[in-house]
This record gives sequence, structure tokens and C-alpha cells, in this order.
Amino acid sequence: ILVPLKMDAVVAKMEEQLERKRNIHTMLEKRVANLDYFYRIHHAGCETVAPTSSSSSSSLKLASPIYWMNVVQLYKSDFNYKSEETQKRAQQWFSLGLSLAPLLQIENGPTYVRSLVQLIEEFDYHFVTHPAVQGVKVLISKNFGSKAPPASAEVDTAIKGKIVKLGNAVMYEYLRIYNNPIAQSLDYFEVTFALCTVLKEVYRKLDHESSFGRNMYDAIMRVDSRFKHHFFGFVAKELEKASAHIVKDQVSDLDTLLKSLS
Repeated sequence: ILVPLKMDAVVAKMEEQLERKRNIHTMLEKRVANLDYFYRIHHAGCETVAPTSSSSSSSLKLASPIYWMNVVQLYKSDFNYKSEETQKRAQQWFSLGLSLAPLLQIENGPTYVRSLVQLIEEFDYHFVTHPAVQGVKVLISKNFGSKAPPASAEVDTAIKGKIVKLGNAVMYEYLRIYNNPIAQSLDYFEVTFALCTVLKEVYRKLDHESSFGRNMYDAIMRVDSRFKHHFFGFVAKELEKASAHIVKDQVSDLDTLLKSLS
């Protein structure tokens, strides 16, 4: 009786791991495709001049047109890239991209995933967490004195990020903050291009045999959810808003034309 029960447990464990493997592969394919699409949409928007009443259609095509959701062609003027919120995001993405790039040199596996988890923890703490909550996190954070925290991670242990102190100061292990004037006047499109490129490599490195265990899987999915919140979700929302505005204007123009003909 014990042997079949053990075999059932082994089979169930293998099935769970295969399911996690399928989920990760599906997620990686989707994210890489999303990043490529975002890059091309923004690049086409930058390279294409919006039509005007005095310009001929032949002079407008400086790049192959790409349509958001195969419906609307976006131009640079359609992007709300000068808004305070968008500029704030650009500064955050600039820091995120420069912080992610060095992690690509880490060998694929638990240590790499652990570095991503830690970076996201530090990014959320610095850019998202309310100052009052930051104070609480500092109070309960571990103090490593004058030594840096260990950078290793194991497959069979939960991978969690944490805010740490060296003495009385919070120390970022991976997050890079840039407060110079260049970081205050960033080109939204250039930052988007760069982050799309870096994130594609970040996701590709997650396709590793060690990624399908429970702890690694949970950590990868947490990292992905934060990337969705900080980048994918915001970009998609801005594109949808711009597209909806264009469609609304086009429908209004069509209504006006039909009324004039009636």
C-alpha cells in the first residue's frame, strides 16, 4: 500500500512541476512579445509625422505604420509624454533599467532570481512606499553593521527581498539612484526603448531548469507581477487612453460628415 502512495506523490509532484514549467514558458513568451510590441509602437510613433491639413499623405510615412491593437496608428503627439506622471515614471524606469543591466551578468538560477527579488523590494521601497511605511520598514530591518548582506540564494528556501541597514543608513544592494540633472530631464521614448530592451533579456534569463521548483516559481511570479504593475500596466494604459481619444475624435468627425450629407 505504501509504494503506490509514494508513487502517487511522486507523480503529483512531477505534474505540478510540469504545470509550473508551462506557466513560466507562457509568461516569458507573452512578456517578450509585449516588450517587442511596445518598442515597435513607440518607435513608429517617434518616426512618423502626424498628418496635417496642409501635408500630403506621401510625406507622412517615415516608418512602416504600426497600429495599436490593429486599430489605431499612434503618433508622437498622441502620447502624453510630457505629463508630470509620465515624466515621473520615466525617471523611475531610468533607475530600474540601469539597476537591471548589471544583473544580466549573474549566472542564471537562484542567485539571479534572488537579485531580481531584492532589486524590486528596494525599488518599491524607494519609489512607491509611503514615507511613514518606509520608517516602519527601517525600524524592523536587519542591521548588518559594517558588512554587506549575503547575496546567495538556495532553490529549496523561500526567496524574499528585505530592506537592510549598514549602521544607521539604509543600503541598497542593487538599486541605483541618479539625482543628477540628466536624470531629471529624460526623453520618455528613449527610456522606454532602453527598458524594453533590458527587460527582454531579464525575462529570457528566467528560462532555466531551476526556475520550475516551487520557491523559484513563486519568486519569479512575484517579480513579474511587480514589472506588470510598474511598466507593462502603465504603458498599456497610456496606449489605450491615446487610442480611445483618437477613435472618439474620428467617430465625431464621421458623425459631423454624415450630418452634413443628410
